Amino acid sequence: MKRFCCLGICLLLLSGCGDKNEEEAIEENNSSNSETNVTIEDSYRDDNPIILGMYLYNGSSEPRELISEYSSSCVGIADIGSFEVFLTRDDSISSDNFQTVWQTYYDDYQEIDNYRIGYYIEFNLSDGTSFNKLLLDPDDGDEFYDYIQIYMYDDVHQEIGTWYSHVTSDEYNDKTILSSIKLTASSDWEMIESPITLMAFSYDSDDDFKDGKYRGNSSYTITIKCE
Repeated sequence: MKRFCCLGICLLLLSGCGDKNEEEAIEENNSSNSETNVTIEDSYRDDNPIILGMYLYNGSSEPRELISEYSSSCVGIADIGSFEVFLTRDDSISSDNFQTVWQTYYDDYQEIDNYRIGYYIEFNLSDGTSFNKLLLDPDDGDEFYDYIQIYMYDDVHQEIGTWYSHVTSDEYNDKTILSSIKLTASSDWEMIESPITLMAFSYDSDDDFKDGKYRGNSSYTITIKCE
């Protein structure tokens, strides 16, 4: 009888030890995962040196002006506005051709060949629908084409004095610089509730984005009001 009691006690002790070891392993694993998540969350570091702004071109006789707000009649179907991006935030800059002005500010930086330009847009419709979208390539605005048409241009890689059109998906590649953007009111533009928020930013990897938004430190935002 004593032998059976001893055997039962041993089995209980072994079972208790097994449960304890299993619990400790789970706790250690959870702790390890928690530490890993913290490391991933805190690992993002943005060393982007670029300062940029969005400008209006006022013709060859007037300087380009840095803007923070812009108003348009938003008459469909017609252009709302075109906005140029330069690597500066001076209040006004030269009205010379885009390529020359771009190079002037580009040369102020070192080792920025890997950086690209993207955009982010937010606006609401009268029925409560909200749009917020990263615009990194020519097709990214397709989902709200009936309200706003998005056209992006690579002004940098164009021959001076020649006419050129917006970048298409077939033309887009890893060398493309989307240096300007045009918004055009589309067939259902009346449903847009003003204002429209438009951000330009520079980035060099997917790490600069989280939850569908830009999280770097190189950006400039304007507000567009439809009147």
